[in-house]
Amino acid sequence: MEFRHGAQPPFQARADELKSPEIAACKYDAFIGRQVEILVEGPSKKNAARYTGRTRCTRIVRFDGSIRHQGQLMDVKIERTGSFTLYGDPAVVNL
Repeated sequence: MEFRHGAQPPFQARADELKSPEIAACKYDAFIGRQVEILVEGPSKKNAARYTGRTRCTRIVRFDGSIRHQGQLMDVKIERTGSFTLYGDPAVVNL
């Protein structure tokens, strides 16, 4: 399939649209207040006091943690969202 110089294929335009911050905000806002399980990857690149993990659906989650959490599965309660990031607190379970 050939496209004019500078034109994007239709699927690329749709992919770019789905990456827009407005659409991401709608999807990520649905996580606020929910408890999600994450796999802790390690310290955040921008703030070493916070740790980064990923949900089962590969969304990035940042939270206050320590080295002992690295490599562990843990539950986090989502408190707020960024453009493409979830921010949470380690969930207290069974209280």
